[in-house]
Amino acid sequence: MKAKWVMALIGVGLGLAKLGINKVYHFEYDTIRKSYQTARYHGEKPLKIALMCDYVGGNALNRGQLIAEQIKKEQVDLLVLIGELFHKKGKNQEVTALLNTLVDLPIVYVPSLNKKDEEISFSLRQELTSSGVVVLENGSCTLDIAGTRLSLLGLGSRRKHEDSDIYEKRVRDSLGLALHDLSDREKDKEAYHIILSAENTAFHLFGLLDSDLILTRQLKGKMINLPFLRLLSRWLFGLKKVSKVSYKLKKQMLFMARGFNLGIFKKKAFKSPQLVIIKVMKNKL
Repeated sequence: MKAKWVMALIGVGLGLAKLGINKVYHFEYDTIRKSYQTARYHGEKPLKIALMCDYVGGNALNRGQLIAEQIKKEQVDLLVLIGELFHKKGKNQEVTALLNTLVDLPIVYVPSLNKKDEEISFSLRQELTSSGVVVLENGSCTLDIAGTRLSLLGLGSRRKHEDSDIYEKRVRDSLGLALHDLSDREKDKEAYHIILSAENTAFHLFGLLDSDLILTRQLKGKMINLPFLRLLSRWLFGLKKVSKVSYKLKKQMLFMARGFNLGIFKKKAFKSPQLVIIKVMKNKL
């Protein structure tokens, strides 16, 4: 009889422990919706962008098809993927499911260097391109979406131990005239200019590009976790916090998304991955 009670208590204890763990560690992603009005956007219809970062192959808890179906429900015009996308062990079935389900949606991917400072392989890059995904790494492109002309500039990530000045010079050399063309609004006033950056602390470079909207990954590493020091860090970077995913950098609006790259032993308390839906609208005069 005692054994049954002991087993029952153990069962209750394990159940409560599991409930507590699920409460602390959010295993599912959050969908966050934000609206942004700007005088620089001239589209007659609002532009809806879905932002995802560091998907890294996904997993059974963040299935590619389910996320794709959610993106479809949001009726977005463009999906932006930033950071690491492919699993280091080749477990990419969730990425494939995500892309296959959204085959009719314009997708732009800005890759980052992985932890070994490696770029995505030529075969994976070719596979993405053949699937219709636009891969931008220190490059630019122009898309006509929802009746609006978008000028997109994709910035790759900084190499390990690379100085910020060296990084900026390398990016500018890779882009060449794209930087000049992007900032010359006299040539194309109707285009809406967006920076997509895998490097989330290139604030000086963002300012030089003079784009209205910046999409990037969540600040990490460079930002200190203590609340007061974190506020001081943002002040030093020139960032004014608007919401938990948006910041103001002088005249530029910056949106960040927390990535899916957490890992089994890297779960962050109360910090689930994010799918950020940004609705850009013409400023009402």
